[in-house]
Amino acid sequence: MAMAGLTSSPFSPTNFFDFNAVLKSQNDHVAGFIVTYIECDREIPHVTMAVASNDEGRIYFNGVDIYAFTEARPLLLDSDKGRVTLKKGTNVIVFKNLNEQNSWQGAIRLLDKGGTPLKNIPIRRLP
Repeated sequence: MAMAGLTSSPFSPTNFFDFNAVLKSQNDHVAGFIVTYIECDREIPHVTMAVASNDEGRIYFNGVDIYAFTEARPLLLDSDKGRVTLKKGTNVIVFKNLNEQNSWQGAIRLLDKGGTPLKNIPIRRLP
């Protein structure tokens, strides 16, 4: 998952994840999941999660369904925002991304209270 300011996956050289680019094929009427593990050495409250999806998206944060966008749309970075608290230890983000047709993309940024991307917080693709 591409997360600006964080140690991110080698799968995404951009600031968003592009399923079609990774799969090297056009995929319509499909769903995919991106799972990311964020390690925190302390609790970090008041984090803004900025989300974008092309088309629909749903996010589960530490096992709780916290976000859903249920219509087709193009990718517009930071189009939706909400507050979360990163707990000390492992935080899990599951991003379900559905594609109706054409581009199949998603992005999440974690921002501090001032809107600056969080830095130096390791993320992993495996538990």
